[in-house]
Amino acid sequence: MKVALVISVLLVIILLAMSAGCAPAGELAQPSSDTPSAQADATGAVVSHSKGQGGPYGNATNLPAEIAALYPEDGSQACLLPQVGVDLLLTDAMRKDGSFDPSAVKLTLDGSDVTSMAVVRQVMTYPASRVTMLLTPAKDLSAGNHLVGITYPSAAGPKTHQWNFTASNVPCP
Repeated sequence: MKVALVISVLLVIILLAMSAGCAPAGELAQPSSDTPSAQADATGAVVSHSKGQGGPYGNATNLPAEIAALYPEDGSQACLLPQVGVDLLLTDAMRKDGSFDPSAVKLTLDGSDVTSMAVVRQVMTYPASRVTMLLTPAKDLSAGNHLVGITYPSAAGPKTHQWNFTASNVPCP
């Protein structure tokens, strides 16, 4: 009985937050300014953005349909210890029994498979509709260019999307 009450209260809080325009926990709010600006995002990337470019969390206009955001953004400058990963919009091929199947995807950093070290956060819907995979490296990355890749299943067969960022001695957020 107490569990049902707690769940009910949480659902009401979430619905109230959503109706007030607040982003639910785990979702990132996007800036709405028409003026270009530069800032450090939650992943440690220093990015420039303007309205319509997807903000600091990935350029959604140039991404495959299954990818909502990249961390750090493609071509950005990031601190030496950035969060590296992706937001995926899930398809049936990425789910098992309605939940995200991490064995269906592969996250790489500089050619090394880092999938098992990434933290996976999933929006609590059924079937699951969106997931965030983020890796925080165990130690500082070397300064310079780094290549990130995500391989995921699709109806047409496996797809791979790659992007790069430059790690440099800028402060992490």
